[in-house]
Amino acid sequence: MEARGERVGEAVGERGSVYSRIKTGETGEVQVPVKGGLRTLAARAKDKDLLIPTGTFIRVVDSIGSTLIVEELKDVSSQVEEEQKKEEE
Repeated sequence: MEARGERVGEAVGERGSVYSRIKTGETGEVQVPVKGGLRTLAARAKDKDLLIPTGTFIRVVDSIGSTLIVEELKDVSSQVEEEQKKEEE
């Protein structure tokens, strides 16, 4: 059986969305793909002064214990286009 912390660590680098808003300096929930399935996990904002509303697209930048550290994706469409160009090269 794998530890929850190991599963959470696999989410680093993934993109997802906020499921339950992340209030300033507090923990919320995000949904991200982990091991082929969509998981709802605890998350805090990388910028502790930031409120990230429900539905906002995020990227997981780190994990501490069983909590993900996330940052808001500002322009999702341009980032997707850049990644597609890199894959085509």
